[in-house]
Amino acid sequence: MAIASVKNILVNSRMTSQESRMQLFQSIVCATLLYGAEIWGSRYEDMIEVVQSQFLKSVFCLPRCTPHYMVRLEFGVVKLAYHVLKQMLRWWLKLLSMPEERYPRKCYNQLVVVDQLSRNVEKYNWVTLLKRKLVQLDYAEIWEAQSHELLKDRIGEILDRYENRIIVDFRVHPIVLCIKNLNQIQELKI
Repeated sequence: MAIASVKNILVNSRMTSQESRMQLFQSIVCATLLYGAEIWGSRYEDMIEVVQSQFLKSVFCLPRCTPHYMVRLEFGVVKLAYHVLKQMLRWWLKLLSMPEERYPRKCYNQLVVVDQLSRNVEKYNWVTLLKRKLVQLDYAEIWEAQSHELLKDRIGEILDRYENRIIVDFRVHPIVLCIKNLNQIQELKI
């Protein structure tokens, strides 16, 4: 629905600027798509990325077979997984600052307990998914500390590392490596 609204706006306004199109995507589609993603988004990151790529391909008349990572590279957009993690960290920060008697904090504390149990189902436990992301980014100490102040001080650092990791993952994609090798061969011939 949000994508159709944005496409309608683009057609009716005859908007041709890439920046304006991207701003519309961010303000309407992303806001709608990522509503509440701090809770559910980590489980569905692959599906979320498809929406971003399909929108960009459609609006900029790219072939549907264009790889998603090439679309993101061309338009200089980061994976929406970055925004999901950002929302997750902000929600965690809010949870850590809540009094223990608040219901969201009680639910969080229970999820932490369940995370330690052998019967924990990782894909259904928000706490486990967040902890896994932090451990993968080498921030296990922040998870272990469960400190509002520490998280507040280092949230920007965590997001920067995640964004860089996404970019590095892209740079080691087999097709990108092949293109880099071809460019190096062409430079040697010159």
